[in-house]
Amino acid sequence: MRQQVFQSGVIINYPEQRVFAFSPYYAEIVGTAINQEVTFTFLTYTLKRYTDANSKVIIPLQGLFQAFFNGYEFGDVNESIADHVNNNTLTMILSQDINVVIGTNEFNMSFDIIWGALQIGEEEPTIDTIYAFGSLPLTYTQNIGLGFSDLQAGDTTNYDNYHNNLSYGKEISIIPSFTNGIPQALYLKESTTVVKTINIKGSTCTEGYYLRWLDLHGNYRYMLFNFGKEEVASKAGATFNYNRLSLDPINKLQKQFTQMKNKSVAKAVTAAIPSADEAKTTHCLSLLGSLKQWLYLPEVEQWLEVNVADMTISKVRNEGNREIQVKIIYPDYYTQSL
Repeated sequence: MRQQVFQSGVIINYPEQRVFAFSPYYAEIVGTAINQEVTFTFLTYTLKRYTDANSKVIIPLQGLFQAFFNGYEFGDVNESIADHVNNNTLTMILSQDINVVIGTNEFNMSFDIIWGALQIGEEEPTIDTIYAFGSLPLTYTQNIGLGFSDLQAGDTTNYDNYHNNLSYGKEISIIPSFTNGIPQALYLKESTTVVKTINIKGSTCTEGYYLRWLDLHGNYRYMLFNFGKEEVASKAGATFNYNRLSLDPINKLQKQFTQMKNKSVAKAVTAAIPSADEAKTTHCLSLLGSLKQWLYLPEVEQWLEVNVADMTISKVRNEGNREIQVKIIYPDYYTQSL
């Protein structure tokens, strides 16, 4: 917790700079008397609270943090690239203030708010592993550090290797942006200090179901699954009866006595990774809990929002690796109705 102390005796205790919007945080305002008015202002909203018998106000903050993301259309990653960065305006991390006023004391609690959640006892990782597949699009969410390089020590003389003074939340375009080939690693930096290392494992394979999703840390993730079984099912809706006066055909059409008014059609596919090590398995586990999942359509170079409903992980016989199977559910079909 951070702390702001005023000469009047008022104290504001509030979380560290980096917070996750869906994890529990609180602010504690210690006043100098009971029933003091405390005003919180953020965006266009104002909340008022009053100090209790201990001259304190304790307010949960996750609802306030989440409000900053209202109206977001996740997945809209702009393809306009400059300095290897997708210049999308809807970022997964926001630098925002919450204003606090108590009496004559006023203070801005500043936060870098990540659209994600940390679990109990979990800390942000400083090392990550991602996977590249041929020429399929791949980005990495820069939600820490103000620069990146594909050289650990940095190289300010080579434009392709070092980028600094970037704002939070940009999507680093790894494919197709790097002209010298896919780097083995990226290093997110504060000045020359590496704050996060991203190892990149490459493959030439591009055939299969290529999925993208948002994980619990507010990062876009990517993975290629092998083609599998397709399932298409239809379900009849309402019906109505004909008033048949004769069994004779009408205009050479033989009619049945009932007519369906509508049908629903759904498609799902089973996709698999035949052999995944522990790192790749961990990478894929965040897919199932994601609220936002997309399937890449290479023929039109677009992303289709889908739902991954099931995941089965089984140990490969006589190996330490695991087979991963997922079920991808497509959007409902549009069909005619009578």
